[in-house]
Amino acid sequence: VKVQFRQPVKLSAIKILGGPEAESAPMAVKIFQAKPNIGFDETADEEATQELLLTEENVRGGEPMQLRYVKFQSVQSLQLFFGENCGGDQT
Repeated sequence: VKVQFRQPVKLSAIKILGGPEAESAPMAVKIFQAKPNIGFDETADEEATQELLLTEENVRGGEPMQLRYVKFQSVQSLQLFFGENCGGDQT
C-alpha cells in the first residue's frame, strides 16, 4: 500500500483497521519510507524503516501503533507491506 502526502509530515503513530473477518486481519507490516517504487521482491531484501507486529485486537479496535518518531520526521511517502495475516489464506 502506497501513501503519499502533498507536503512533508511528521508521523508519531499509525492506525490500521481491519475487516470483520478476524483471520484476514494483518499480523505483520513492514513500513518503508521514501521508497515509492519498491516492489514485493525488494521487501524481502530491503531493511524496513520500521516493522510492526499486530494483534487482532489492535486491528479490530483501531488502536494507534507508535512509530519511532525520529525516523518519521519528514515523510513524503510511505509504503506498507502486509506480509502475514492472522491465519487466513494468503493471496
